[in-house]
Amino acid sequence: MPGDRLAQLVEAVDQVNRRLLEALETVPPGLFDRPPAPEEWSVAQVIGHALESQDFWLGQLERLIGEDRPAIGRRTDAERQRRTHGFTDGRPRTLDEARTRLRQVAEQTRSRLSRLPAEALDRTALHPDRGELTGAQVVQYLLVEHLTGHVEQVRSTLEQLRKDADLV
Repeated sequence: MPGDRLAQLVEAVDQVNRRLLEALETVPPGLFDRPPAPEEWSVAQVIGHALESQDFWLGQLERLIGEDRPAIGRRTDAERQRRTHGFTDGRPRTLDEARTRLRQVAEQTRSRLSRLPAEALDRTALHPDRGELTGAQVVQYLLVEHLTGHVEQVRSTLEQLRKDADLV
């Protein structure tokens, strides 16, 4: 049933947001905004990007309701700047802020996804790298799998920072 599929996707996004929150609980405050290497993201930057990307991809998904086969993705300079802002000036500055904002975004994501009509899952969009995607695939690939990668990124960043601290 389509409603069941939507509920399953909502639960998958909820679960990965819970995993992000759990990963945040393991981060010492002094390591939150420290990158493990000069060209790598700090936990704060990863979380900032995770926050921004959920809103962005939900907006892209919501376009499926009113447009036939819309081109999705970060196509404009404004959309690319918005992404950059998420992990630079828009990133959370403290762990408490990160937790609060992640809880808020997770609830907004749940609410917006739950309000989608079930038929949106079968409508298609065109992604510049992945080609044609259904709404369900947008949720699976660009929310669930993308955020899952960031859970692992938080863990590996923290692991690297702890190793570096042990060497000092």
